[in-house]
Amino acid sequence: MPFNHFTTIATDPDYDIERVNEIIQTVPNNDLPLYNIYEYEVFLLLTSIKKTSPGPDKLSYSFFRYAAAELTPVITHLIRLTLSNGTPPEAWKHAVITPVPKVTFPQNLSDLRPISVTPILSRLVEKLIARKYLTPALPTKLLEDQYAY
Repeated sequence: MPFNHFTTIATDPDYDIERVNEIIQTVPNNDLPLYNIYEYEVFLLLTSIKKTSPGPDKLSYSFFRYAAAELTPVITHLIRLTLSNGTPPEAWKHAVITPVPKVTFPQNLSDLRPISVTPILSRLVEKLIARKYLTPALPTKLLEDQYAY
């Protein structure tokens, strides 16, 4: 099943795996467009990366941007494989977390806000999935005040 990873990490107390499996069984597999990730989409993402911090893998934005032509087929295959398996690579699940104070003199952990920097490739895949699958599925009214991606 393509979404095994997400079912194992769900923290919602009302999450019912049996109900989710029932719903998934009613959707014909050939109607799921998860594997329609095209090289041109990945190439455009890679070449349009803005200057950003590298994640724990230490791969810089310039590596992806300037080697886009060579990396596109490999990254496209990796994304398709990830979507078909439903499990992201282990490296995509790690982040560099930097605590940033919310107040001038933090006294407690609640006075800090965590800033998580995941690998650039992980962020690109999130952006691709959000643009291609999530945003078109949501009503426009819900997205009026949202600015990410």
